[in-house]
Amino acid sequence: MVMKAAKRGARTSEEKITINEKIKTISFSAGFFRNHNLNQDNAQFVRLGYDADTNEVGIDFLGKSDNSDEAMKLTYTKTGTAASCPIRHLLTSFALDIKDVSGLYKDDAIVGPTKINGFTDEGFLLKVNKRLSTGS
Repeated sequence: MVMKAAKRGARTSEEKITINEKIKTISFSAGFFRNHNLNQDNAQFVRLGYDADTNEVGIDFLGKSDNSDEAMKLTYTKTGTAASCPIRHLLTSFALDIKDVSGLYKDDAIVGPTKINGFTDEGFLLKVNKRLSTGS
């Protein structure tokens, strides 16, 4: 094991993803990014997909735009440790109601990184049936 130094101002953050019903965004916590070594250099864009058969949302992080109409730009917080993006295109593309996918995803509601057939070799799945209500 390699010794690592403690960082000044370090705080704990849960690994979670939130789909906000009111502002129609998907947000990734600092803990999620930290645990999966994602940052502004290797995750500037995100692709979202949906599988109606399994009721799962697919997430693929991209270091740069793939020049398709699928890549959405991530907006990072001031500290650069967490990010979000709109999900309107996901709702429109799959005729989803925001209430069908909104909520808090953590623990076993998030799977990955994993291969998602036809989508990405290293992405994340949100298990919609295992999400928690956020009371929105």
